[in-house]
Amino acid sequence: MNKVTVPLADFNSNLAEVLPKLIEFIASPILKNHSVWNDVVPYNVPSYGYGQSLGHCIRPDIVLGCDNKPYVCEIDFVPSGRGYLLASLNEEDQMKVLEVFCTWYRQMGIENILYATASTTICSDETRLFSESLRRYFGINIKDVNIDTLNENDLREVLVDRLFYRTEMSVFNELGDANVITAEPWLDSKVIFAVIHDNSLDDILIEVLGDTGLKFLREVFPYSILLSSVSDQELEIIAEERDNWVVKNGDVEMSYSWGCRGTFIGANYTKKKFLEIMQRNVATKGKEIGQRPILQRFHLSQDFSNVWNGVIDGRYYKTTLKYPGLIPDPKTTAYSTKPVGARIGFYFLVNRIKGTCLVPNEGILTLRQDRMVHGASDALVLATMAG
Repeated sequence: MNKVTVPLADFNSNLAEVLPKLIEFIASPILKNHSVWNDVVPYNVPSYGYGQSLGHCIRPDIVLGCDNKPYVCEIDFVPSGRGYLLASLNEEDQMKVLEVFCTWYRQMGIENILYATASTTICSDETRLFSESLRRYFGINIKDVNIDTLNENDLREVLVDRLFYRTEMSVFNELGDANVITAEPWLDSKVIFAVIHDNSLDDILIEVLGDTGLKFLREVFPYSILLSSVSDQELEIIAEERDNWVVKNGDVEMSYSWGCRGTFIGANYTKKKFLEIMQRNVATKGKEIGQRPILQRFHLSQDFSNVWNGVIDGRYYKTTLKYPGLIPDPKTTAYSTKPVGARIGFYFLVNRIKGTCLVPNEGILTLRQDRMVHGASDALVLATMAG
């Protein structure tokens, strides 16, 4: 079976170098005490468990733009997809991915690991597959669990690999003394894109990230600004040029703030409606703009129709794992009739103590005949590799 290769090996290496530094900056007193960002980054949302995170599993959502450049359209600190990735690979490649996760877990020094969903999370099938595979191949003591079923004793001397938000728990539990992967919910906020593009922070950002690191992030993070800082006159111009812009919810831990639930792509609206969204924070089709929206440059994915059609032809192997409750759209069994957008996701495994980052060379590729690409019933999911 053929493999889909994307030209992201150098990109992954550069992002892995700067990502631990970015995390430390977001968590630092410098930003927490900043006159603007201390109120905008949602630091007030309580953390999970005990102390700072020992590590993070991060899946940047990457778009290869029509200009052949990679852009990070989201930094997901609570990413799904590991199970779907494994179910897209042969056994040899599964082992390669799992070995990197195995190394990352062992670096953090806690033997008992809980890969946890919550009562309304729909990812239990993939957490089960991932955990079973790690136990079988590498002997890692990892269990897939529903966090809502555990008591205080269950959470002692464990590492909770979190794949849930507060709104998915039956009763919010701060998880006591447990060590939690990404204990800090505010890391997941899209406001971080606007922080990186704040020119008033140049001296601090260069000191923390280095000249090269800051230049790299500003190239791959689409230009972003707080919506509240844009004048009405500027919004009129942006509404006219709306194909180039997207509004994103910057809140965290809310049912409407993650995934595409708080994303408004300008090209999908009339000028009047997009202006109304930006000026009056008017929700549409169940979406919510939230308390801290950002305005971001929109980069359209290059066309991946050849890969989509390759899946239909049987040249590429799609995942065998099914999204619970989602009935595949008939278009996922037919050749594409529209341009196909791609969301590329590699897993960046950060060791917070050592300041290091590991990245498996295999990642997940989500395809959809839409400007907004996510794991919907009309999407195809398969593996890719960085070349």
